[in-house]
Amino acid sequence: MIGLAAGIYGGKGRIILFFATLVVLFVIVATLLRWIEQLGKFGRVGDTIRRVEQATLPAFRQAGKLPRLGARPLVAKSIEAGPIYAERCGIIVHIDVARLDEIAKENNLAIHLSAMPGSLVHPSRPIMHVHPMAADGVPEHLRSCVTVEDDREFEQDPCFGVIVLSEIASRALSPAVNDPGTAIEVLGAGLRVFLAFADADEEPDYCPFGHVHAPDLDVHDLFLSFFNPITRDGAALAEVQLRVLAVLEALAGRSPTLFGAAASRHAGFVAEQARRSLAMEHDRALVVGQAEALLGG
Repeated sequence: MIGLAAGIYGGKGRIILFFATLVVLFVIVATLLRWIEQLGKFGRVGDTIRRVEQATLPAFRQAGKLPRLGARPLVAKSIEAGPIYAERCGIIVHIDVARLDEIAKENNLAIHLSAMPGSLVHPSRPIMHVHPMAADGVPEHLRSCVTVEDDREFEQDPCFGVIVLSEIASRALSPAVNDPGTAIEVLGAGLRVFLAFADADEEPDYCPFGHVHAPDLDVHDLFLSFFNPITRDGAALAEVQLRVLAVLEALAGRSPTLFGAAASRHAGFVAEQARRSLAMEHDRALVVGQAEALLGG
């Protein structure tokens, strides 16, 4: 405005300034509208489910592409292997397996991880065993590769993501809320997360860090963490139990080797819950029949 009043701009300058002002106003209005839309969605259950799903997916993809964080499968460790303990009580949130492998190479060690991200550790629980027992100073370097915090994180902990999803479903299925639709939406998110795991599981034997051994991700534990609370809290709702069975069937069909045994096992849990909790004979027969079909398949 000062420039215009002072006559700094000529005719062409005024035209350029006019269109520049329009662009700035357009950007401001678009930004405001985007924020209004975001605020309208923020805090809704559907938005929360999507955010948790997006936070969970990277850990599952990493678990598929780089099993055991790149370490070799566990083998029987030597009786001479020495334990290394956590310095504090907490949850393992990150393990730098690459650095552990470097230290092992430098000192000619074999490292066996006893706890993975998501594990509760304390000063009397070993986080790893080392053979031969490392020299003075090395245990501190090894221990520094394992980050222990008070709360779990999504980055290397696939199980945490499915636990958070199942908690959303459990709250929705509580008598105070009674919202089976949200539980069904959570089951859809869980299906997408597990399918991403199967899609990424292309090289299960890829182990770039040969001096470190670690336990495999337990699919049975993942299924228990995700499906068990939903099956328990939605036991009296046929629509929820049928959706659980549909998700189990989809997973078993996508990767029988990876999910088949766990899906069959949990289908048995669903049938047991249905026999105990479903009041209507028609609903009970329908759920048990589908569960037994999955068990037989």
